[in-house]
Amino acid sequence: KKEIFDTFQRFDKDKSGFITEGELRRALHDHPDLSPEDIHALVQEADIDGDGRINYQEFVIMMSSHPALAKGDAKPTKKKVPYDRKFG
Repeated sequence: KKEIFDTFQRFDKDKSGFITEGELRRALHDHPDLSPEDIHALVQEADIDGDGRINYQEFVIMMSSHPALAKGDAKPTKKKVPYDRKFG
């Protein structure tokens, strides 16, 4: 979806193709119901390949799991989706 891609680009401040925890924290800074610990947990949950960053495919999966994330009212689920090698 274009909306998800646009959101990914808005969060990816340095245009590296990845969203770091810091970028996600800055993107969601206006959402006081998400603590730094919640944001860290979201990154851990979304980071399927374990590189410490969220790539676009991982972001799409995260957004489908947490459609309210862009509004700031999503909470991490503390479950990890198995890495799917066809994306990587």
